[in-house]
Amino acid sequence: ATMPHCITRTLRGEFIVAPIAWEERTVGTAKQFNPSFTENFARISSINYFKNRLVMTSTGGTIVTSRSSDITNLFPITALSVSPSDPIDVRANSDKTTPLHDTIVTNNGLVVFGNEAQYQFFTVSDILSPSTVNITQVANYQFEPNSVPQSLNTNISFVTSKGSTRMYEMTNVFDRGQVDVNERSKPIQSKFAKGYTHTSSSRIYNILGYSKPDARDMWMYVYFKDSSQSDQQTAWIKFEFPDNVKHHFFNGKFFYVITGTDTQCYLTKLPTEAFDGAAPDPEIMP
Repeated sequence: ATMPHCITRTLRGEFIVAPIAWEERTVGTAKQFNPSFTENFARISSINYFKNRLVMTSTGGTIVTSRSSDITNLFPITALSVSPSDPIDVRANSDKTTPLHDTIVTNNGLVVFGNEAQYQFFTVSDILSPSTVNITQVANYQFEPNSVPQSLNTNISFVTSKGSTRMYEMTNVFDRGQVDVNERSKPIQSKFAKGYTHTSSSRIYNILGYSKPDARDMWMYVYFKDSSQSDQQTAWIKFEFPDNVKHHFFNGKFFYVITGTDTQCYLTKLPTEAFDGAAPDPEIMP
C-alpha cells in the first residue's frame, strides 16, 4: 500500500497521476509522531478538506489531519510543545473500534461515517487544533462502505444496504447532541432492492441519483424544501436505460449517465428539467 497520490489537470487538458511529495518527519521518533494508521496497518478510507487541513479517515477508526495550511505535512515541527497548527490524530470515541469510511463537510463541522455509527468532528473554538478538537457520536446507523454521503440541501443523505438498500436523511446536524435521522426510501422500499449504493447529487437542483452495478435502471429522488425540517414536495422517479448504468454525475444544469456493455460505452446527457413534474405516487411513476 502507498500514501495517497494526486491527479492534476494541466492547461492542455491532460491528467497526470503522480505521488505527492509528502514532508518527512524532522523531530521525535516514529513511535511518537507517525500517523496512527501506520502503526495498526489500517487502510486510509477517505480524504477530505476541512478548516485548512487535509483530513483522512482510516479503517482503524482514527481521524488524522495534516498541519494547518500545509496539507502535505503530517508531522509537528517540534517535539517540545504542542502548536495549534500541529496535526490532529484522534480515535472515534466509541466502546469499540469502528472502521470509518467517509466524511462530509457541514456548516458546523465534519460528519464522519463509520460502519455502525456516525460522528461529528468539530471545534467550538475559532481555531481547529489538537487541543480544541472534539469528536462525538451523533447517531447509530449502518453505513454502506461503497457509497458516498451526499448533501441534501442543508441536510445529509446516506444509504445502508444490509438486507436491502435504504436511504436516510440526517437533519439537525449541530455541534452538540444527537441528530435526527429519517428514512426517505420507505415509499419505494419494495422496489428499492439491495445494491442501489452508487450515488450522485445536485444541491442546486435538489436531485439525488441512485444506481447499482450491472443494472439498467436507476432511481432519482427529487425534493423541494421549505426548511431543513420541512419538505414541501418529494418524489421518486425510476429511469431505465438500454444498457447497464456504469456511472452518473451532475455538472451544471445537466445530469450525465454512462451506460454500456463489456465492449461499448455510451454517454447520456439529460437536462435537470427532465425531472420536473415528478409523480409523488410510486404506483404511477414513469
